[in-house]
Amino acid sequence: MGVTTPGTAKLNVANSGSNVGLYVGNTSPFGQAQIEMDGGVVTHIWAAEGGSRVFSVTGGGEGYFAGNVGIGVAPSSTYALDVSGNTNVTGNHSVGGNAVITGSTTALSYYHSSDARLKTDIRPIPDALDKLLSIQGVEFNWKKDGRSDMGVVAQDVAKVFPNVVSKSENGGMMTVEYDSLIGPMIEAIRTLKTENDSMKAELAEIHASLKAIKEDNTRLRSINAGDGVKAPEPSPSVEP
Repeated sequence: MGVTTPGTAKLNVANSGSNVGLYVGNTSPFGQAQIEMDGGVVTHIWAAEGGSRVFSVTGGGEGYFAGNVGIGVAPSSTYALDVSGNTNVTGNHSVGGNAVITGSTTALSYYHSSDARLKTDIRPIPDALDKLLSIQGVEFNWKKDGRSDMGVVAQDVAKVFPNVVSKSENGGMMTVEYDSLIGPMIEAIRTLKTENDSMKAELAEIHASLKAIKEDNTRLRSINAGDGVKAPEPSPSVEP
């Protein structure tokens, strides 16, 4: 079309102007597809169904898909994007919903929204130390591939911190937001620091009392020695 020598292509459409390069349409049921060209350069490829676009890619690489998309795998009805294989992202990546990754993720850093202006009802975590002590750190092997790993059991965490545990839509598998356990850990360390400071203060008082007892004993020995009476040796049990 628009060319007298199509060559080996099954369909060759040539257009040197700014009009549509190729258009396919149907009125009932309504559907259409179009390739737009300008000066021999593809500027837009799109398809519509029922009056609404379901697929669109511009010459600049911008794409739009109305339905779920699969890369390397058939799209599912659960996720907007299914990818099978390794992925590489250079630059910023924004996800407006949940992302399920069954493999490993490597990054230089992870940032979490934490600004006070985004929060209400800010309060300390109660009984953080006791709650953490009820969770056991465990070693285990994954059933999927036998890989050795360490962590916690979601069911144990849910008993004391239910807000950091969620269930997947498929099968109800439980997941743990490990980063949220940092808050309880900080409060637990604070509790241990307070208890340690209290014990250090009590120990200092005991040392002071023992020192006073030793000094009193020394004075008594001196007085008894002046009267010609030998004072008893101090008991080792009272030494600090």
